[in-house]
Amino acid sequence: MALLIEGYHASADATACIACHSMNQVGASWQMSNHKQFACTECHMPASGALTRVFYKTRAGLHDLWHESIRDYPASLVTSSTAKRIAQGNCIRCHRSTIERVAAFSGEPQCMRCHRQIVHKAKRMIEG
Repeated sequence: MALLIEGYHASADATACIACHSMNQVGASWQMSNHKQFACTECHMPASGALTRVFYKTRAGLHDLWHESIRDYPASLVTSSTAKRIAQGNCIRCHRSTIERVAAFSGEPQCMRCHRQIVHKAKRMIEG
């Protein structure tokens, strides 16, 4: 059991996330961003109970491992609707006090609409 727990925590390190070829560009942009002090899981994991986080991380990790192994990831990764919802919730969780001071928001803000490339810039922006 201790080995599983240690593996779970080790896989939260950005080094584990960007070790795969398909994540090279994503990792490079993250390392140049203002959010580089945060682990990938801070944005990409649901901010819910431990069981939900373990289930989500296991499912997402196996999915990524499978597609990395058979090398069928597209040149540009597409964020699923679930991943967008999770990231949106984490943006709001961390930046709630800023969002509350912006009068232009009516209802739930859509952070990625304007700030999508704050952390993961477009490939041409990194290479250019």
